[in-house]
Parts: sequence; C-alpha cells; structure tokens
Amino acid sequence: MERRKREKEKENDLVWNSIRGRNCPICLTHLQPRYNEVAVLTRCYHAYCTQCIARWSQLRRICPLCNSLFNSWFSILNLSFRKHFLPPLHASQPRLPITTRRIVGRRIRRVDRRALQWRRSFGNPASVTALVIAQRKLEWRASIYNNIGLQPDPTTLRCLEARCNGCSPCKLFLSMLQQHPSPNKSRKDALKNEILQRIKPWIKRELEAVLGDPDPTVIVHVVTSQFIAWLEEKARMPSGQCDVGNDFIHPLRPFLHDKASTFWHELSCFGESCYNMETYDAVVQYRHLE
Repeated sequence: MERRKREKEKENDLVWNSIRGRNCPICLTHLQPRYNEVAVLTRCYHAYCTQCIARWSQLRRICPLCNSLFNSWFSILNLSFRKHFLPPLHASQPRLPITTRRIVGRRIRRVDRRALQWRRSFGNPASVTALVIAQRKLEWRASIYNNIGLQPDPTTLRCLEARCNGCSPCKLFLSMLQQHPSPNKSRKDALKNEILQRIKPWIKRELEAVLGDPDPTVIVHVVTSQFIAWLEEKARMPSGQCDVGNDFIHPLRPFLHDKASTFWHELSCFGESCYNMETYDAVVQYRHLE
C-alpha cells in the first residue's frame, strides 16, 4: 500500500512538472492557468490542450513532439488525475468536418515540421524535474555568451506557418506603427503588454545566465524600456531598419559590460521570432561569424 502511494505521488509530480511553465506545442496557449483543460500523454508526459490533442488523436496516435505512441492521457479534475483511454483508431472512423480538418491540418503540418527541426532537448519531463531542465537551459545560455562569435542562424527561426508575414507581437507592433503612426491607444497598449509578457521571462533568464543573479528585477525594467523604445524608433525608420548603436545598448553596459551587444542581439532575435521560449530553445541553431 505504501509503495502504491509513493508511485502515485511520483506520477502526480511528473504530471504537474509537465504542465508548469509550459505552452501547448500545437496552439502555443499557456497551459498552467488552464490546467483543467490539459492532457498529459501517459507514455512521454508531454502536455497539450485537451482539445488540440483530441483532434490530433483522431488522425494519428503519435506524440507530435517526440513521436512516442500513445493511447491514453492524464486529465485533471478537481486537482486529481484521471487516466483517459482512447478508443481504437479505425480506418473507417467518421471524418472530421471539413473546416475542422483544415484547421487541424495546418496545425499538424506546423508541429510535424517543428518536430523534425528540434535540435536539442534538455530532458524528458517524465524523468527530469522542471528545476533540472531550467538549470540545464541556464548553463546552455551561459555557454552562448561565453563563446565569442556565435550568433543565431536566421534560417532556423523562420515561422513555420504558411504565408506568415510576422505573427509575433513585436512584428505586429511594428506593422501597426508603420501603417498607423498614431494608432488606437488601447490597441497599442494591448500589443505592448503582449510583448512585455513575452520578453520578460526571456530577459530574466538571460540575465541570470550572464550575471548569475536570480532576481535581476531592476535590470529587467531597464531592458524592457529600451526594447520598446527601439521598436518604436524602428517603426519610424523608412526602411524599417534601426541601427541599435549606443543609444539603446549604452544603458545596459554598466550591468552587462562586454556582453551587452550579444545580449541585445539575442533578445532581438527571440523577440521578433514567432516562437515561444520552449520552442525557440529547441529549434534555434548557432553558427560562428565568418
């Protein structure tokens, strides 16, 4: 009885660790606030929105991220876990409505291509805690700043959505300011908040990797202010290009010293990409400057 209890507690920890701080790999929605609408695959412990993985499972029973076979998942009801078993997938199974097939098809193509391009893993949530994964990522990020001459390869950061013209909040913000120099204030503020929610966790982690400081709150404020100002200046430039120069990096040098320029380049690459942090970490490839 005691052994079964320990096994159950370990299983519960694995499920929660799969959800904390994660986004659905299909729709990119943050999972933790919606934990009662999350499915965690029992084989590999990758987490998805229940609706997303349910639609996927009507077509395939392979995890979009790691290609593990699955026929069940954990769901959460009143903070307790229930195992949901899927019926056999028959070739004669009724087809989804055409509009649903189109939506799911686009997402499946996106996830399939992303899975093929993942270049690194920091551990399986089924066997490694979130703290260990976070520490591994910190060490990897620190190595980027200590390896002079490394830069992200732009070809690995292209959006996987067909006909994407820039779906990240930064790109949308730039496009809005370029088309409407005096945009609707509520719309501008909403996009600005989206950008801040996106880049603040990135900035905090990068600063911790560079400085070893787990609480760089003051510097985070400085960086976010400079980054928003840079986007607004970039939108005013006729070509859409804005030389960073010392105007935006100089306030960061007292904190980051010789790593300020690298930090800014890394931030701009992530900020303007269409990936969330987890996916960006997995797909970005680095190369040495010639």
